[in-house]
Amino acid sequence: PEYGPGHAIEIIKMEGRRQRELAAEVGVWLHDVLEALILDQPIPDPPPDLLGRRLDGEVLHQGLLDGWANGLLNFLLDFDVEAFLAEATVCNPVEGHAGTLDMGAVLRGLSRWLIDLKTGKNLPSWLDLQLQAYWSATELWLPLGERCPMPEFDRAGVLHLRPGYHRGYKLREVTMQQSTWEE
Repeated sequence: PEYGPGHAIEIIKMEGRRQRELAAEVGVWLHDVLEALILDQPIPDPPPDLLGRRLDGEVLHQGLLDGWANGLLNFLLDFDVEAFLAEATVCNPVEGHAGTLDMGAVLRGLSRWLIDLKTGKNLPSWLDLQLQAYWSATELWLPLGERCPMPEFDRAGVLHLRPGYHRGYKLREVTMQQSTWEE
């Protein structure tokens, strides 16, 4: 009461910002885990400052983080994933956009998927547009400045990790339409 309603509003805004930043840190670590799994490298430990902090009312501990990582493992096993891209820089110089594609993979030996990994409680409203931008990329930028044509994909989707999902993940297909990009 001695600080007034303006101070309370600032505290609420700061907590919202803190929660978004913490969720982003968890997401970055899970992207690193996915890349390590794809490249058959050691799984990175989570940043030590994550453990013990509260996210969405839950204390982050190794078991909870492992639950998220297990969602990645389960997805890779369930879909017999053969990844051919991991954290790849894709670009469309004519349209003037670029981004980092989380994974390009053949699922169940059948179709080539463009996949973006999301870990937040809710999927963002702009997600379809992000995938459409990746889909319309014409170049893959490799280390040391090399460029090559963007690989062809049959399908696009979002791998949404949440410990509460069955097997820790959901794969949501997103239909790619040229008209979406032109709007």
